[in-house]
Amino acid sequence: MKKNLIISICTLFALFSSAQNQISHNNLPSTREDKTGYVKSFYKEYITYLYTDEHKKDSLITNYCSADLKEIVQSTLEKDDYNFLLDGWGGSDIDPNSVEVNNLGKGKYNVLFKVYHHFGDDTVSVNIWVIVSDDRGANAKIEQVIRQSDNYAVPATFEK
Repeated sequence: MKKNLIISICTLFALFSSAQNQISHNNLPSTREDKTGYVKSFYKEYITYLYTDEHKKDSLITNYCSADLKEIVQSTLEKDDYNFLLDGWGGSDIDPNSVEVNNLGKGKYNVLFKVYHHFGDDTVSVNIWVIVSDDRGANAKIEQVIRQSDNYAVPATFEK
């Protein structure tokens, strides 16, 4: 009787531990081949902390973006108040839960998010492309942001 009870408890513990591992691994960024989760995680957090936590926002840019992209984004924000990461959009009118990311292949991702547009009293969908380097494996960085409207890319070129 005691032996069966101990075996049952051990089995339940093993199943519970396995389920916990599976749940926590599902929250990790995507594998090297697909960084969809990585890009989505960055954009959701970046939009969430855009105007509420400067330190967190800067930390996210440092952790997810290349040094070249970070420099361009921050200097442009200081000079012109234009945010390349968000195709010029900003403010609390961006819904972080609306972020969608699609893998276009070869390290290119389409990022879509919705912005409440006050002038038309409606919601606008914004699409941008981002390029993620795969040569760093699990430590990949967002290397480039491309506006879909005119194919303007920052930085203009980068080393692959």
